[in-house]
Amino acid sequence: SGSSTGHICEWEGRTCFRVHKAHHSGSVEVIQSLPSKDEFCLGTNEGIVQIWSNSFQLLNSFSIDVAGGLGKIICSLQWDTDRKKFLVGLQSNEIFELDDADGVCSEVITQSHFGKQLFGLDVNPVKPTQFVTAGGDKTVRLWDSLNHTVSRMVQLDSMARGVAFS
Repeated sequence: SGSSTGHICEWEGRTCFRVHKAHHSGSVEVIQSLPSKDEFCLGTNEGIVQIWSNSFQLLNSFSIDVAGGLGKIICSLQWDTDRKKFLVGLQSNEIFELDDADGVCSEVITQSHFGKQLFGLDVNPVKPTQFVTAGGDKTVRLWDSLNHTVSRMVQLDSMARGVAFS
């Protein structure tokens, strides 16, 4: 199990018999065990993904910063060892597919507004496959409705309450 202090605990039954310090200062938010590989992975509140051996040797570590997301807190982590990819879900409602060797983002699965609310929405009158949104997460996003993706995003200093094409 992982702790808010960044430790990994080894358990036997209901007893934690050994504690290891993970190589970061934040909390361990999620752990996935892979008994078939004799390894496990973890994600932190600092946006770090780590791969460990079952003998508690750190094998690899990388930051999700390369994915370009807004958030850092990893809320879910799924390792597909056959494809050598991670699916990383962030508290900021973003999901990225990352390469397990170097953490390079191979695909943005989804991005959306997070935190507060969606306050503004308008469809492009010239190009109806585009729409723009403004949210309480201090972003304005231009969307492609055909591909269901964010084409552009701007971070603001404060929450946006409305948006319109002109």
